Amino acid sequence: MKTQGIFPLSMDHVDKRDDFVYLALTDDAGNIFVHPELGLAAFDGHQIRSMRASDCVRVPTGSDFFSMPGRAPLGWDHETNEAVPIHETPTGDAAIALSVFLAPAFTRLMHPATEVCPDAPSLPLYAYSCLGIDSDGYPISPSIRVDADPRQDPPRFDRARIESGVVDRRTDLPKNRLVGHITNCALVYGCRAAQNYFLGRWEAPIPIARACNARCVGCISLQKEDDKIASHDRIGFNLEVAEVAELTMDHIRRVPTGIVSFGQGCEGEPLLNADLAVEAVRQVRQQTQAGTLHLNSNASRPDAVARLVEAGLDSMRVSLNSAQSAIYERYYRPLDYSFEDVVRSIQVASEAGRFVALNLLVFPGITDTVEELEALIDLHAKAPFHMIQWRNLNVDPDEYLTTMQDVPRTPPMGLHNFIDRLEDSIPGLTRGYYNPAKHKFPDHINLR
Repeated sequence: MKTQGIFPLSMDHVDKRDDFVYLALTDDAGNIFVHPELGLAAFDGHQIRSMRASDCVRVPTGSDFFSMPGRAPLGWDHETNEAVPIHETPTGDAAIALSVFLAPAFTRLMHPATEVCPDAPSLPLYAYSCLGIDSDGYPISPSIRVDADPRQDPPRFDRARIESGVVDRRTDLPKNRLVGHITNCALVYGCRAAQNYFLGRWEAPIPIARACNARCVGCISLQKEDDKIASHDRIGFNLEVAEVAELTMDHIRRVPTGIVSFGQGCEGEPLLNADLAVEAVRQVRQQTQAGTLHLNSNASRPDAVARLVEAGLDSMRVSLNSAQSAIYERYYRPLDYSFEDVVRSIQVASEAGRFVALNLLVFPGITDTVEELEALIDLHAKAPFHMIQWRNLNVDPDEYLTTMQDVPRTPPMGLHNFIDRLEDSIPGLTRGYYNPAKHKFPDHINLR
C-alpha cells in the first residue's frame, strides 16, 4: 500500500487524547483501521514498549505502508499497562500488523510489535518500521531524519521530466548499455539515484558488478533461499571500460559538482570488478578533476581499494551491519575475506586522505547497545572514518533476531541516545544518509 501524500484517517469513533498514539492495523484487503482504545505498542529489539506521540514524527511523504502477513498486531492497554494481541478487525476479518517503509533520509527507532502466528511466511526484504496514528488522524512513526539533503525527497521527482531525461540521455549515448540498464532502474524500480542521473543533478549510480563475495542474509539483489525473493535484479552483462567512463564523464560535464558512485545496494560487489573500475577512474581523471568519484563497497579487498585511490578515487562508503566481527559475519557471511580486511580497507582510504563513510545498516536492539558503541569507537581509533550513514536494514526482523540470538549483548539504549553518545565520543563525526560531494568534505581531507 503506497502512500500518495500523507493523509488523515477518520477519528470520529475515538476519544482524542493528548500525546496518545493509536494502534493502526489492516486486513487482507489492505483496509486500515484505527483502534479506538489501544495505544501503539513498539518493539525496541529487546522488549515491547508503549509509544507517545512526542516520541514520533509524522510519516514523510513517499513512505510506503506494508502489511505483515501471519503477524497479529499488538496494542498497548494503558489500564493494565501491557501489550495485547488483536486478532480481528471491526469487520470480523483477521487482523494483520501494519508497518511503514520510511522515505529516504529517515531512520527508524522501533520495530512493529507483533504476535507471530503459526506457519507465518518470511517477510519480503524491506525495513519494517513501527506505525501508529496521532489524535488528528495522521500516520506517525518513531523515527528521526538523519540527513537534511533534499536530493531524494519525493516532491522533487517529476515523472514527465524523468522520462524526458531518459530520451535525452539515450539519444546522446545511444550505444551505451549502462544507460539502458539504469533506465530500467529509474522507470521500473523507481531508483532515486538513477532518476537523478536522468534529471541531471546530484549523484549518478554506476552498477558494475554481477558477482559478490558475501552472502548477506538480507541481500536485495540475489537470494538462493526458497522462501526469499530479491527485490532487484543485478546487471546482466559485462561492461566495457569505455561505457563506464562515458557515462561518468556525461554526468560530470552536466553536473560539475556532482557525484558518480561505483557500486549500489542492488548489485554485486564492485571490488570484484576492480580492473574495470580502476581503469575507468584513471581515464576520467585524465580528462577532468571535476566531480566526486565514489565507491560503495563491502571493502573486502584492501589491495583493490589502494589501486582505486591511486587512480583518483575521492571517497568510499563501507557497508556494515556492525563493527563487531561476530555480528558482521553472521549477516554478511563472507566467502573469501574477513572483517579484518574491511578494517584494512578503511585504513588504506583514510591514510590516503580520502573521505570515508560507514553505511551502517541499522536494526534497533542490535545496533544500539553498549557493545556496539564501544566497537564503533574502537574501529574509528584503528581505522578513522568521517561519517555514518544511518540506513535501515532490509530484513525480516524475526529472522534477523534469530540469526543473532546467541550473540551476547546488553539491552538497547535507544538509537537516538546511541547516535548522540557516539558523536560525543568521536569529535567531528557527522551523521547522514547520502554521499557528500567533495566540496563538502572536511577541510583536513587531502585529495591528491
